[in-house]
Order: sequence, then structure tokens, then C-alpha cells
Amino acid sequence: MSVYPQISIIWVDSDPNIYRSTGLFQDQNWSVICFNETADALNALRAKHLKLENIKCVITSMMERDGRRERELMNGLQIVILIGIAGPSGCGKTTYAKHLSQYLGSPIPLMSLDNFFTKPIYIDHPILGRIKSLEQPETLNISGFMSSLHQIKREWARTPFDQLNPVAEKSNPIYIVVEGFLLFALSNDVTSMFDIRIFLDFT
Repeated sequence: MSVYPQISIIWVDSDPNIYRSTGLFQDQNWSVICFNETADALNALRAKHLKLENIKCVITSMMERDGRRERELMNGLQIVILIGIAGPSGCGKTTYAKHLSQYLGSPIPLMSLDNFFTKPIYIDHPILGRIKSLEQPETLNISGFMSSLHQIKREWARTPFDQLNPVAEKSNPIYIVVEGFLLFALSNDVTSMFDIRIFLDFT
């Protein structure tokens, strides 16, 4: 078997032809590979024929043969929602983000852009003169921040292979909350990673 570097979805079913009959995902430009048995998918993974970092989800054989399979299919998906919260210092974004993270049952603690500050820089203020600033992009380890975001999405965006089950249960979305003053002012690459963007201001 050759290596499948672009596979996005693993489909495990006793009859892989069912996928082709549904027409699902074909408008998403996603590559799909079908296996007859869960063991076949696991063997391909262990033999490194599949690249785990490229896999968006695993769909197991949960299909019914009574016409409901298109609806049932979505039960195999694991959805990750990355929420970004930005706003000026002192507006309450950290408190709000903590409560939101707890309310949504996020599996990881609140992620703060403050954790990626490196060192302050000095800027010329029109009134105060030369002052120390902690709120400039130059004070941040932006590459480290982006790497952490990518790692989080990779770790939570797919169903682990050791949890493949012949009967798939509906996966609730996983919510990851991130907050920071300059969150949406770093780069388009950073901003585009967030599925939901919230900006808080004083009232």
C-alpha cells in the first residue's frame, strides 16, 4: 500500500461503497479513504501509510439501511470551535473568557496571549514621552503563539484511532477559548484561525 498524504477522512464500514452512494463531503474537496474493518485502518496507521496530522475525522460504521444514513453519518464527526476574545486592557475580557470556558466545558484551561509576552519595549508617547509598553506586537512571541494554536487544533480536532468503535455516538463540539488584547491585530493568519471572534469594549 502506498502512502496517502492528503487523506482527510477515514471511513470504516463493512461496505465502503455506501460512502460513494451518499455523495456526502464530495463538495468539500476532502479526500476520503474507505476501510472494511477498523483493524484495517489501525494497521494502515501503524504502518505509516496514513499521516495522522492530515486527518480531519474518523467515521465508523453507524449507518442504518433505512434511508437515514446521511443524517446518521454526521454522528462520527468531531468538531472543534476555537473562540477568540479580544478587547482593551481592563475591559473584563479575562474574567469573561474564564466564565465562558467553564460554561462551555472546555477540556483545557483558558489560553491567554499574555503567556506569550517576551519583554517590554519603549515607545515615544505624544504626552508622556518615552514610556515602557507591554501592548505592542513586538513584545509577543507570535510564532510560538501560532504553533500552540495549531497544536491544540491538531490534538482535539480528530477522533483518536484507539477509540474507533463500530457504533459511533454523536460528538459534542469541543470549545477552546483564547483571550488577548492584540488577538485580532497580530496577522490575518492568526485571526483566521478563530471560528468565533468576540471583541469586548467598555460601556
